[in-house]
Amino acid sequence: MKKRQRAARAATAAITRPLKEKGPSGLVKRAMEAWKNGQYDRSIQLFERAHRLNPNRVEILLDLGRAYGMRYRYEDADACFAQALRLSPNNAKTFRVLGENFRSLARFPQASDYFARAVAHQPRDTAALISLAEVSERLHRLDDAREAIERALALEPEHPTGLYLQAKLERRAGDPERAETLLRDLLSQPTKLLEPRWRSWYELASILDKQQRFEEAMQALEKAKQVLRRSGKKVSSGADLIGENNRAMLEALTKRHLEKWWEARESLQPAQRLALLCGHPRSGTTLIEQVLDSHPELVSADETNIMSDDVYIALGNELPEVENPAERLDAASVDQLLGVRADYLCYAEAFLGQALNGRMLLDKNPELTMILPVIARVFPEIKILCALRDPRDVCLSCFMQPLPMNAVSVHYLSIESTVAKYASTMQTWLTLRPLLSSDWMETRYEDNVADLEAESRKILDFLGLEWDAKVLHYHEHASEKHVRSPTYEAVTKPVYKTSVQRWRNYEKWLGPYLDQLDPFLRAFGYD
Repeated sequence: MKKRQRAARAATAAITRPLKEKGPSGLVKRAMEAWKNGQYDRSIQLFERAHRLNPNRVEILLDLGRAYGMRYRYEDADACFAQALRLSPNNAKTFRVLGENFRSLARFPQASDYFARAVAHQPRDTAALISLAEVSERLHRLDDAREAIERALALEPEHPTGLYLQAKLERRAGDPERAETLLRDLLSQPTKLLEPRWRSWYELASILDKQQRFEEAMQALEKAKQVLRRSGKKVSSGADLIGENNRAMLEALTKRHLEKWWEARESLQPAQRLALLCGHPRSGTTLIEQVLDSHPELVSADETNIMSDDVYIALGNELPEVENPAERLDAASVDQLLGVRADYLCYAEAFLGQALNGRMLLDKNPELTMILPVIARVFPEIKILCALRDPRDVCLSCFMQPLPMNAVSVHYLSIESTVAKYASTMQTWLTLRPLLSSDWMETRYEDNVADLEAESRKILDFLGLEWDAKVLHYHEHASEKHVRSPTYEAVTKPVYKTSVQRWRNYEKWLGPYLDQLDPFLRAFGYD
């Protein structure tokens, strides 16, 4: 703990010491360093100072706008972007950077518009064409994506990302054989670009899995993992720290802590209509979220960092440093709690682009399971909905899901570490479940796909919402939204049951680790 505190103080000192560099370039460098260290407001202040020193520098405006957007200040971001366009009109590079900025903010329609403008001004810009194809595919505009890829490959026939996207579009168009041929041709060629390579192995594995060629699918997955392991070491320390903090909290927490926090809810007014959808990734949370988001009295925030950044980290930065993490939460004052509550709701509405106006807010993010004690301290009135699924199917699905390297996905580089990650997350839930004073409910993925209406009625009743048949047509609603989850493609389809008991196809590889899942199979009724 003390070592981490010293490291944090050293990082803060490095950010706040007097400038050595002169002018905007030094400020921008420090702003980026501050952002990397999680000092978001400080970073924006430095970007703003750089902009004031040189108001006509387009690059600074684009950086400042992106920083505003990452903090859900979309109006400020749009103002910066508009000014950048006025200073650099009809500039293909500016359009392309704006497209990348909007894509990083998950504002895919705007990203698509700017990539299209970049291509219109520079028709031979392969990078812009490929980016346009990527966001078009994400928006399910498959004809537009195909046209952009054909133009890109006409310019650079061997472009790895272009070839990968071409194969993906063939698979989505219903021609897996053609897709497989394209992927194998691509993977037979050397490339220094890691992302299209690991994504291609995952795509090939998915095609082979659907053709019941399970041995080949597992071989392709292992190839993908080999590529990703090259960058896995960079994020493993962050993953280890999350696990360490989680274990310390669970060891310190008692039922009395949670009872005290529940009793203190009267001081945290006004009470909020707030629900949390947690569990473990690949437990059906995206399906449930899309179903509930179709209800007119509920709006969902899909996998944002608001609860982790602006509640968990922000509150932690204000609390005294003591060894017992539960006592740290006990020490939070009413003013501190009200402050992060207000910030959370403000940022959530900014992210959603609309006021809640009395509707229930559903925060869907499986990884928030690991910080449930903090959430229960700040929002004792929250309703907690925990998604369950056969642990064997969960682990297989996580292992097979194509994800870039981060502090979560680094656990999915092997089946062994995937199972360990599941055990850590769901042991957190099993430990907290009997201690919670907040209302909670478990919902099983298998029950949702077997009888969506019956299970939806139970969930809506738990949330205090009236039945509405719109929730049964969630896939129509999802097709009009911009789903942030990696399962954006699947949730636009009606409920399907092919993912239930899928693990049996890979029992040969899961077998050595199944005993580690036995406690969870029994606890959740899957034995």
